[in-house]
Amino acid sequence: MRACSTRRDWDGVRALLAEECRLDLVSRATRRGKEVGEYYDRYAGEQVRLVVGRVEGRLALGAFTPQAAARPAYFMFLEWRDGRVQAIRDYRYVPYIADEAEFEAA
Repeated sequence: MRACSTRRDWDGVRALLAEECRLDLVSRATRRGKEVGEYYDRYAGEQVRLVVGRVEGRLALGAFTPQAAARPAYFMFLEWRDGRVQAIRDYRYVPYIADEAEFEAA
């Protein structure tokens, strides 16, 4: 996943999503399947650096905006099964959670 995000290879990121992937955009919306890939289209036009790491021992993507920031502005938890992302919990709209979390880059 790190290679896809640093190259801005959003087609590669979408290819990792399971057909029935669930997205919980905390405090905003939920999506499933194809709608999840469409949601990540918005990242292609943004200046964000995604870094693979851990929050509270769980696999996460830290979203750094601006890209040179020392701490992630928010993060996303990922659940994997059989080499595909099954579920994403995106905290984009509740950034105060990242303020209190310890993000460890992998």
